Order: sequence, then C-alpha cells, then structure tokens
Amino acid sequence: MKKTKKISTQKLRVVFIAILLTTVTQIGVMAQNSQEQGITVPKDTMELYVGSYEMQKDSFLKIEMQEDELKAIGPDKTVYELVPITNSRFFLKAFGVDIAFVKNDDNKITKLLMIREDGQQLEAIRVDKEGK
Repeated sequence: MKKTKKISTQKLRVVFIAILLTTVTQIGVMAQNSQEQGITVPKDTMELYVGSYEMQKDSFLKIEMQEDELKAIGPDKTVYELVPITNSRFFLKAFGVDIAFVKNDDNKITKLLMIREDGQQLEAIRVDKEGK
C-alpha cells in the first residue's frame, strides 16, 4: 500500500511539473509575440509624433519615420526601434520602457513620457513646431 502512494505522489509531481513548464512556456511565447508583432499604427498617426523632444537641458530624443516605422534617435545618434502597443504608446526595447505621446487640449502632441516598468516617468517636452 505504501508503494502505491509513492508512485501516485511521484506521478502527481511529474504531472504538476509538466503543467507548470507548459504554462510558463506559453506565457513567455505570448509575451514575446505581443512585443514582436505589436499592432499596426496608421502612418499618418505616427507622423504626428515625429519631432524633437528635450529630455534634459540640451539632451534631445528625436522621433523619426524610417521605412514606415517609428524610430527613436538618442543624443548619441543611436537609432532605437519603437514597437507599437497602442496608437499612442510604443515600447522602446533597448531600454525596456514605454513611450507615450501626450496631446494638449488642441489635440497637438506636446510631450512624450518614458514610463518604466516600476511606474517612474521621465517627461520630454516637444521643442519643434509646438506640436502638430
């Protein structure tokens, strides 16, 4: 009788571990797919975000369109990929932050927010054209 309990316990452990591994793998694949595929943002919407944003005194983040994709160009001229999450929010893979574009009451883009996973935000004010 004890031998039967041991076998049952071992089988339960194996089944539990298999289910756990399968679940973790599926969650990882879903997260990767959502980041890689993102969503499709209309080109004219992305063009509204193109401009220069001052992060700190004399330190700018430029947003540009390259090959129908939105890119961020840092102060050191490095080009970073922006993956759309919504029509106004993008994931900056290189730094693991979201970039949210903010409109004013006149529906013009006036700033962007860099939002870290822990909720901290860095605000960058648009310095060209006073927003579109």
